[in-house]
Amino acid sequence: MEGESERSVVTYKKDVFGNDVEEDDKGRKRIYKKNIFGDTIVEDERGKVIATYKKDIFGNYIEEDDKGRKRVYKKNIFGDTIVEDERGKVIQTIKKDIFGNTVVETN
Repeated sequence: MEGESERSVVTYKKDVFGNDVEEDDKGRKRIYKKNIFGDTIVEDERGKVIATYKKDIFGNYIEEDDKGRKRVYKKNIFGDTIVEDERGKVIQTIKKDIFGNTVVETN
């Protein structure tokens, strides 16, 4: 039906090298690795780099995808995570509701 979201089951585990592995119920895998600089590298099951996460001097995380697009993850004064695009425009706000559930607001 239109407007309904599709549910997916995702499992997380560690591989023999200590990397985090995420796999959904459709068989798609993502492997999260750390490089020598402490950056997180995300690869698909074929070893193709999907994204890289780096930390800047302000403690913000910078995500760069395989197409060169960047997003910055920052904390606001309320402790919510703000996601900005390359131009500094807020595209998402990630926060907790009063029950502790994670809420993602897309702008």
